[in-house]
Amino acid sequence: MDYRIGKDGYEVVGEDGKRINPYPISSRSKAKAYIRAKQEGKDTREFMTLPKFKKNWKLQLKKMSWQDILKKKKPKSARSRAVERAKAKGLRTVNDPQALRDDPEKSHHVMAFENKKGKYMKFGEKGVKTNQTAGQRKAFKSRHAKNIKRGKMSAAYWADKVKWSPSKTKEKKNKKWRKGS
Repeated sequence: MDYRIGKDGYEVVGEDGKRINPYPISSRSKAKAYIRAKQEGKDTREFMTLPKFKKNWKLQLKKMSWQDILKKKKPKSARSRAVERAKAKGLRTVNDPQALRDDPEKSHHVMAFENKKGKYMKFGEKGVKTNQTAGQRKAFKSRHAKNIKRGKMSAAYWADKVKWSPSKTKEKKNKKWRKGS
C-alpha cells in the first residue's frame, strides 16, 4: 500500500494501483496513519475528512496545489476585523463606548459595528457640563433627533446613550434649560 496526491486529496492505493480509500484524505500524515490502521485491521473512518472549502472548491483545486489549499488560512469575518481595529485603538470590543483620555476635544470613543460594517468614532465634547437638568436633556434630544435615529453608526446615538441617559441627570425634576448644552 502507498499514497499519492489525487484530484481531490490524498489517495491510498493498493499493489495493483487502484484506489482503496472511498473518500479523499486531507494530509500526508493522515494518509500514512490510514495505511498503518488498514494493515493492523483497525477502523479507518476517522481518516476520511476533507478540509472545508468555499462553494467553488473544485475550481480552487485546479488553480492551486493541494498543499497550498491546506496551508491557506480561513478569511477573517468583518466582525473579527472590527474587533482587531477596536483593540488597536484601545477599546475592549465593538459597540462598547469608553472614556477617552488622550484627546483634547472629545470625551469618549467607540468602534460601532452594524450590518457587517465597522466605524471608529469619537463623540462628546470634553469639559462641558452635560445632562444637568431634564430640560437640558430634552433640548439635546430634540436638537439631535435626526442623527440619533440613524442608529449605532452616528456619534449622536452614542452621545445620547452614554452622556444623556435619564439615569445620569442630576436634577431630574428641573425642567429648565441650562446654558452650555
